[in-house]
Amino acid sequence: MNQVDLDQLAVQHGGVLTRGSLGYAGLSSGAIGRAVRAGRLIRHRHGGYTTPAFLESLGDDRWAHHALTVKCALASAGPDAVAADASAAAVHGLDMFGPPPDRPVLVMPVARHPKARPTSTAIARAARLPESHVTTVDGWAATTVARTMLDIARRRQRRRTVVAGDFALRTGLTIAQLDQALAECRRAPGIRRAREDLLLCDARSESPLESLARLALADRNVPAPELQYEIGPFRVDFCWPEDRVILEVDGRQKYQTPDDLFAEKRREDWLRAHGYVVIRATWDDVLHRPAELCSRIRRALAQAAA
Repeated sequence: MNQVDLDQLAVQHGGVLTRGSLGYAGLSSGAIGRAVRAGRLIRHRHGGYTTPAFLESLGDDRWAHHALTVKCALASAGPDAVAADASAAAVHGLDMFGPPPDRPVLVMPVARHPKARPTSTAIARAARLPESHVTTVDGWAATTVARTMLDIARRRQRRRTVVAGDFALRTGLTIAQLDQALAECRRAPGIRRAREDLLLCDARSESPLESLARLALADRNVPAPELQYEIGPFRVDFCWPEDRVILEVDGRQKYQTPDDLFAEKRREDWLRAHGYVVIRATWDDVLHRPAELCSRIRRALAQAAA
């Protein structure tokens, strides 16, 4: 089997190849060893393999690397194991905020594993997990997106909840699915807080920075803005239309060329010429100076009202 075939096989299996999948593809134990020595396969944690090309494709995305580790843990944990919580979010490819867990988080059926315990390589929990709360991603078992969001929210990770929840709603999760999961887990610890935090999620936020900015405004009782508001030929991140105040949040990737900057300047000039106050915020403003940002917005709203 040549290198291209190994790379294709890795993609088909979500990046992780086991001895079983390699054997099914025609590689003997000796061939696997030779591929490792030749650098065509890389041993990952928990006995899984991947290819240099797949590993390179992940770049410096810590959550994508965590997803790879989770799949390796699933491969070694046996058929009952299911990725859960933030580890399931990584397998699903949800936008996530903050660092991933140090170890994969797995769930085992309580009837078969009543004393599941964390190990040096994975955090294993015994839980009653309905079949309807389990799905597969590239063949790897994980809690459904709805159950995953519920578990993240139950652990009071509000920023993570809102960032992941906005992305999930934007890419296919429905309110009905969330409500169903909440109803089926109505007696789970932390479920009331989870329900409150999940209500903060909004599919209209188009990036983690927009999600975090919206949460910062809500936490400091800034009047709720319109999201993705259209003004003439343009659409803005946040707008208070009656006050003609706009908030734009700028991530690093937004302006990659001089043409991007010039186009944005023309856009902002147009908005200002039509009577709008434009406030800009960066990651640093949202994460480290949210009170100052909210004060700027309140002043602009107060001046507009005056």
